[in-house]
Amino acid sequence: MLGDLEFLRRLLAQADDLLIKTVVTDMVAENLHVVAAFMDTHRAPLGSFPALAPLSDREATLALALRSEFRFSASALLMLETRTETYEQLGLPRWLGATALRPLYKPNRSTNRAYRCWERLGAATESMHPEPPALGLSGKITDCSPDWLEWLRNPVGAALVSVARPDVGRYAGNLRDLSGLITLVNLKLAIRRAGITEDRLEHYLTGVGAQFTDPYQGKPMLWQRKSRTLHFNSPQSKRGYHRLPLQPFG
Repeated sequence: MLGDLEFLRRLLAQADDLLIKTVVTDMVAENLHVVAAFMDTHRAPLGSFPALAPLSDREATLALALRSEFRFSASALLMLETRTETYEQLGLPRWLGATALRPLYKPNRSTNRAYRCWERLGAATESMHPEPPALGLSGKITDCSPDWLEWLRNPVGAALVSVARPDVGRYAGNLRDLSGLITLVNLKLAIRRAGITEDRLEHYLTGVGAQFTDPYQGKPMLWQRKSRTLHFNSPQSKRGYHRLPLQPFG
């Protein structure tokens, strides 16, 4: 079980594609829920059960995946000018299509701008610390928006780069939630080891150290008595990384 988790986390660190990064993130989350469920069994050796390491910078970053995304987008941007059959599909002669597009679309300029944008986005997710990517990316993403001069000089390229830019905030938010889920698993382990009863749980959560706090705001994790779950507030809540069941205890 822990061996599977270790293998998946290596894949997460090595993922060089946004789709693969997302799939492996989901797989790690599912495995974490299995580990947490194992703690509820009567025979779980909690005394020798290791606390899970937080996400490393390589696991948390999107820089490697964004480099791969850039290579794909750059190829498409450079190919557009040479794909003359596209003009025929629009009912234009090949020579006329290329001539009409040239003043509106500059592939090299578009590729260079895409490179600078992707690099900035990758640098913004290079480390989970000290700024959570899901919160800290908003200002950096606007740096990639074309200005009026770009729209004037290269309108087609400006539009294509803007459309091709990935939604990095969403991917980074998923990783931030995964970091929080690891914290929830470690918190559950600490609760089990300490033998915290339900009537003492809320008080316990307010007094634990910073290693067991909300990954977004640094606040204590929350206990929802009705659903019997530990959780934190997350803008990515649809994926369910932010909740962890805690079975009834005495």
